[in-house]
Amino acid sequence: MLSILDHDWGMRFAYRNDSEYLKVMAEEINFSLPKSYVIEMTLEYDEIWGPLAAFFVEVYQIIIMDQEFVPYLFCTQSHQLIS
Repeated sequence: MLSILDHDWGMRFAYRNDSEYLKVMAEEINFSLPKSYVIEMTLEYDEIWGPLAAFFVEVYQIIIMDQEFVPYLFCTQSHQLIS
């Protein structure tokens, strides 16, 4: 029998105030940037050792940068699969 663990931790958010980054909930995000840049990335890694043995992880990120290329908002989400 195949045993699979699937972990979904949900999307996490952090934004920059004057000098530091603070973790926030999605409902608390309330800002506007007249000029900004959005970077979207996905990192996937897997290892397969046999027909019933494998490992997979995916990290999805969104970074919003202001007009001076300083990161303003980070969003990240992870998935992991082990069999």
